[in-house]
Amino acid sequence: MKNQAIQKEGSIQYGDISINFAIEPRLSDTPKVLIKVHPDCRVVALAPSMASHEEIIEAVRKRARWVYRQMKYFEAQYENILPRNYVSGESHFYLGRRHLLKVKEDTKCTPEVKLLRGVLEVKTKITKPEKTKELLFEWYRERAKEVFDRRLDQVMPQTLWIKEKPSIRLLYPKR
Repeated sequence: MKNQAIQKEGSIQYGDISINFAIEPRLSDTPKVLIKVHPDCRVVALAPSMASHEEIIEAVRKRARWVYRQMKYFEAQYENILPRNYVSGESHFYLGRRHLLKVKEDTKCTPEVKLLRGVLEVKTKITKPEKTKELLFEWYRERAKEVFDRRLDQVMPQTLWIKEKPSIRLLYPKR
């Protein structure tokens, strides 16, 4: 049975929990099933095209203990993380340091974000958390480009095999 004809999902029982996983085709010619546990606790089994559904289930079952441990590890990482509300008083990180967020409503000014003496100050016409998040995200994006550009300038003289400075493109993970 070909991988394309089988189910796209699977599930196994490990102790008293059920481990659900997605089944995706493996692009390499390797005949083994590769199992990945993502930081969001999503489990994916990358299977070769000739693997049957039963073979994929058995491969995940053999690695169930490892999958369970990975999932618990990632869950523990999120245990102490509070959701962001983007309101005054929250702390946000920039370049490894914690900064206090201060949101100010000013109907006459243009929306902006400034870092002043350990305080991330967001001035906006409307104090909605979505707007604050958008302004802060854009500020982080601009600062990231500046920092990466500056660090790339420092490294370029050491890279003799690269003639021109490469362009920088920032990609953001989905949450």
